[in-house]
Amino acid sequence: MHGMVTDSAGAPLNGATITVKGTARSTKTNISGQFSIEAATGDILQVSFVGYVAKEQPVTGDMITIRLSRAQSELDQIVVIGYGSVKKKDLTGAVSVVKTEDLQNIPVPRVDQMLAGRIAGAEFVSTDGQPGSGTSVRIRGSRSITASNEPLYIVDGVMDGINNLNDLNPSDIASISVLKDASSTAIYGSRGANGVIIITTKSGIDRGGKADLNLRVSHGFAEMASYLDLMNATEFAQLLNDRFYFQSTANQSLPLSAYPYPDPLSLGKGTDWQRTVTHHAPFSNYALSASGGNKNSQYYFSGNYDDIGGVIINSGMKRYQARLNMDQTISKYVKAGLRLSYSATRRDQPMTYTGAYANWSSTYIMIAPIVPAYGADGNLNNWNSQQYSGGIYDSPLAQVLLRKNTTNDGSLSSMFYMEVRPIKDVLLRSTISYSNYLMNGDAEIPSTMPTRAANGSGALIAKSESRNTGLLNENTIGYKHNFGSDHHFDALYGFTIQKQKFNSMNVGGSGYFIDETALNDIGSIPDKNNLTVGSSVQIQTRMSHLARVNYNYAEKYYLTATMRKDGASNFASGNKWGYFPSAGFRWNVLKEGFMKNSNIDEFGIRLSAGMAGNDAIARYQSLNRLSSTTSGYLFGGAQPVAYYPTSISNDGLKWEKTTTYNAGADLSFFHKRLNITLDAYQSKTSDLLLTVQLPTQTGFSTRLMNFGKTSNKGVELTVSYDNIRSRNFNWSTSFTIAHNSQQVDDVGLLGRVVTNTYTYGAQYMINGYEKGMPLNAIYGFQYAGVWKNQAEIDQNKIDKKYVSASTGFYTPGRQRYIDQNHDGVLNTDDEVYLGNSDPIVYGGLQNTFRYKKAFLSVYFNYSWGGDLYNPVEMFMGTGTYLNNQFRYMVNAWNPVRNPDSDIPRADSKDDIPNDRFVHNASFLRLKAVSLGYTFDLSRITAQKLKSIALSVNGSNLFLLKYYNGFDPEVSTQSGGSTLRRIDNGAYPPNRTITFTAEIKF
Repeated sequence: MHGMVTDSAGAPLNGATITVKGTARSTKTNISGQFSIEAATGDILQVSFVGYVAKEQPVTGDMITIRLSRAQSELDQIVVIGYGSVKKKDLTGAVSVVKTEDLQNIPVPRVDQMLAGRIAGAEFVSTDGQPGSGTSVRIRGSRSITASNEPLYIVDGVMDGINNLNDLNPSDIASISVLKDASSTAIYGSRGANGVIIITTKSGIDRGGKADLNLRVSHGFAEMASYLDLMNATEFAQLLNDRFYFQSTANQSLPLSAYPYPDPLSLGKGTDWQRTVTHHAPFSNYALSASGGNKNSQYYFSGNYDDIGGVIINSGMKRYQARLNMDQTISKYVKAGLRLSYSATRRDQPMTYTGAYANWSSTYIMIAPIVPAYGADGNLNNWNSQQYSGGIYDSPLAQVLLRKNTTNDGSLSSMFYMEVRPIKDVLLRSTISYSNYLMNGDAEIPSTMPTRAANGSGALIAKSESRNTGLLNENTIGYKHNFGSDHHFDALYGFTIQKQKFNSMNVGGSGYFIDETALNDIGSIPDKNNLTVGSSVQIQTRMSHLARVNYNYAEKYYLTATMRKDGASNFASGNKWGYFPSAGFRWNVLKEGFMKNSNIDEFGIRLSAGMAGNDAIARYQSLNRLSSTTSGYLFGGAQPVAYYPTSISNDGLKWEKTTTYNAGADLSFFHKRLNITLDAYQSKTSDLLLTVQLPTQTGFSTRLMNFGKTSNKGVELTVSYDNIRSRNFNWSTSFTIAHNSQQVDDVGLLGRVVTNTYTYGAQYMINGYEKGMPLNAIYGFQYAGVWKNQAEIDQNKIDKKYVSASTGFYTPGRQRYIDQNHDGVLNTDDEVYLGNSDPIVYGGLQNTFRYKKAFLSVYFNYSWGGDLYNPVEMFMGTGTYLNNQFRYMVNAWNPVRNPDSDIPRADSKDDIPNDRFVHNASFLRLKAVSLGYTFDLSRITAQKLKSIALSVNGSNLFLLKYYNGFDPEVSTQSGGSTLRRIDNGAYPPNRTITFTAEIKF
C-alpha cells in the first residue's frame, strides 16, 4: 500500500516512522511525506514523528493519507538529562536543548559554530580561526579564579568522552542538552559547577532489516574575514622620518635629503604582509552514514573525512572519523549496546615565539611594509628591525614556507552498556567506558632558515608525545511506578568509579645540520649539551554515589531531589569527599481549574536550589612537591641529580562549591506557535582556591588556599514563533538573549591581586581581581592625551594632574596619564579599573523559511557591551618600535602637521597598559546562511535513490563592530577566568563558503 503523512495544515512530513502494529515491518516517509509498506486491510499503522502526537490508523485500502497534529508544544519534547531523560514539560531545572531538526541545515565542520547564540546563557567562542582549534565555553559566566570554568562534557553517557568539543562530527549528533542550574547539574556533583553539556549521537532504528544510507559531499573555501587597517610603505616611511626628526634637536635642522626616506612616495604601497602570507584556502568534507536494523537489533555507522586548509599558507587540518553505535535486545529482560568512535587528526600550524605578546600570527601584521618578501638575489628576505631588541628575524613568509609544526593525534572512545529489567518497574544499568587520547608533535626550524643559515646555528627541533587514558564504570538502579492515576514516582541510585592517567614526554635540541633526518634521529645532535629531555606521569581517581527521586502529582506538581557524594584524589585525606544536594519544584499552572478557559496552551513555573562543586585544579596541589635539578654540587667529580622541595603541603584544600538558585517559567501561546522560556538565577561560589604569597623565610614563594568568594546573577530568555505555518510555506523565528553579571565578593586579606601583567621597566597590571569588582576586570592607566606644548608641561608642575612614564617623557607629543594620587610619579598605585570583558547582553536570532522543497536559514549572533584589551596596539599604536603601525598613526602628534592630535608622536617611548587600548567588544555577526533545495527521487527510482539535496552555506559573512582588530569575539588566553578577551594576535578568523550535495538511499 502507499500513503502520505502530513501535518494538520497538509504540509508533508519528511522522516515520519510508519510501523505495522505487531510486526517488524517499518518504513519512513520521504521528502514529500510519501511512503509504501506491506499491509493488509484491517492492519493498524502506527505513525510517529518528532514534535507531533503519535497516531494509530487502520488500513482500509491501498491508498491512505494520515494527518498528525503537533504535540501540545515544545514542552512535550524529550530532554536528555543526567542519567535519564524526561519530557521538557516535566523539568524542574533549567535545561536548553538543540534538537536534530535544528541541526539538519547547518552543515558546518565545527560543533561550536552550530551552538553559538542558540542557547540562552551559554557562550561558545573559538580560541582562534585555525582549523581544529579549541573552543572556550562559558555557561552563565565564570565562577572560579584559578580553577577551570569549562563545563563538563558527556557524550553518550561517558564523562570526558571528548578532548575538544570540535573533535565531534556534527553529522553524528542527534541532540545536545545544556544543563545550567543546580537541580540539573548536582547529579554530577564536583564536576557540575560550570554546567554540563550532554551530547547524544544518532542511533539505528527498526527498518525491518533494511538500511538507510546517506552520502554527503561538501567543497568550499575560506578567506580572511577582514584585514587590519595598517600603514603602507609610503606612510610608514614618513613615520620613520618623523622618528628621525624627534630623535635630536640637531636632526630637526637637517635637510630632507638627510632623512632616512627623502621621497616616501616613491615606495608606493610596499609589501602587504597580510595578503602575502594568507590565501583563499580550499576545504572539503566527505561523510557516509548507514542506519537500520530490525525489532531486536539496530545500528548506526558513520565515516567522515575533512581536509580543511587554513587561511595562513601551509596551515590546515586533515581528519578521519568513524563511529559505530549498536543496540541489541537480547531478551524481554535484557538489552545491551556499544558506542565506539575513533578520530585521527593531523594539524599543520604556525609556530609561535615565546612571550605573552609575541604570538606568531601577530608577526605578519607587525612586519614593516617597506621590507620586500624576497631579496635582490631572489631568496627569502630577513626582517631587520628593532622590534625585539634590535635583532634580525625571519620574515613571516620564510616562517610559513620553511618552518614545520605538525601534530598528529588519535582519539578512541568506547562504551559498552547492559540493561536488565528483572521486574516491571525496576531497571538495572551498568556501563563501562574506555578512552585513549594520543598526541604526537613535531616542530622544526631548519638550518636553511635565513637567520639560522646566516649564523650557522643549525636546525632547532622539538618533539613531544602525550597520552591520556581513562576508565569509567557507572552502575545505576532505577525504580519507576505509578500509584493510582495521580501519583507518579521514580527513583535512581548509582555508584561510579573513574581512573585517569596522563603521560607526557618531550625532547628538543639545536645544532642539527641535516634537516631531513633531525626529527627522526634526535641522538645525532653533535653537541649533547644542546639536548633537553623531559617527561611526566600523573594519575587521578574519582569515586561517587548518586541518588535522585522524582515525584509528580497528577502532572501538576513536580518535586525532584538529588544528592551526590564525590571523592577525588586531588585533595588530601579528610577533604577528599564532598556532598552536593539539590531540590527542584515545578507547577504546571495550566492544570489548575482556574486556568480552564485560558488562552494559554502551556504554563509552567520552576524553582530550584542546590550545590555543585569544582575539582578542576591541578593534581597533587595538597602535597609537598619536589623538583629535580642537575645544577647542584659535584660529588666525586660527577654531577648527580638532586631533588629539592618546591611547594609546601596543604591538607586543608577542599572543593570549590557553588550554590545556585533558579526561578523559571515555560509558556506556550496561539495554538502552540509561540513558545517562551524565561529563567532568572543567582549563584554564590565559596572556598575559591587562591594563591597566597608566603614570607621569604618559609623557603617557598606561594601556597594554594581556600578563602575566596564570587557571585553570579542573570536572566535568560528564549522565544520561538511559527510566523507562518501552511501546506507549502513555513517561516519560523527563534531568538535568545541573556544577561550575566559576576563579581568578586571576598579575597580575604589579599586586596588587589594581579593575574596578568606587562613589563615596561616595572610590571604593570592588565588583569586581576579585588573585592567588589567584576571577575573579568581590566586594569591599567587612564590615558590623558599628549602634552601639546611646553606650556602645558610647565602648568602641570603646579596642578599635578598628569604624569608621564619617566622624567624624560615630559616632552610635547608624548603620552600623559592621570596621576591618581598626585604624587608626581607613575607607578602601580595609579592603575585603576578600566573595563569589564563580560558583555551586558548576548544571544542569537534565527529565521528559517521553507517553501515546498526549498529552504533558507539566516542566523545572527550578537553581543552588546563589554570590553576587550588589545596589547598588540602597544607595539603598533605608539610608534615606539620599528614595526608597522595602525593607519591612525598617520595622524600622530606633529608640531607642524597635527599639533592638536591626542595620538602620541612617532617615538612615544612608552607602551604601558592604558585605556587607549581598551575597546568596545559589541558586535552583530551574520553567523550562518544556508540555502538549499531537495529533489524527491523516490518515485523515479523505485525508492533505491530517495532524494538529493543541494545547498550553499556561508559562515561569518558579515560583522558589524567597533573594534579596530580582527574580531571582538576573541578568547586567545585559556587560563583562569580573568584572562579572557585579551587579543594577543591569534590566528585570524575566516569567512567560509560551502557547496554541499547530500544523497539519501
